[in-house]
Amino acid sequence: AYSDLGNYKRSCTLLEQALAIKEQVYGLEHPQIARTLSNLAETYGALGDAIKQRDLSERALAINEREYGPEAREVASPLENLANAHCTLGDSLKSCTLLEQALATQEREYGPEHCEVVSILKNLGNTHGILGDSSKQRDLL
Repeated sequence: AYSDLGNYKRSCTLLEQALAIKEQVYGLEHPQIARTLSNLAETYGALGDAIKQRDLSERALAINEREYGPEAREVASPLENLANAHCTLGDSLKSCTLLEQALATQEREYGPEHCEVVSILKNLGNTHGILGDSSKQRDLL
């Protein structure tokens, strides 16, 4: 709720506390941990800390891939967070690759018209724009 209000610092503090509690309760590799890591990664991204966003997203992705498999819908959110971090860090090619993986997962799960798919298409289009491919950007947006 604090993130929705734009208070990302407070949100980070609470998510860090929640993560510590969940790690004690569930251990380090539980899907509940991955969910909190993804939320925390997104919040750090909003604060402009792409390195922290990347590291948390990689951890969340590893947990979800191990728990659900690499093509499960649960991997899409950490993939998208990881892609956004790589884009911010200047690796737009890596970002495109990750976004394409997330897109394939979400399209398979929800179909091409779902809001989860549209969000990834927007990010993918913007990333192609950063790479100078305005034609691909226009097609995706």
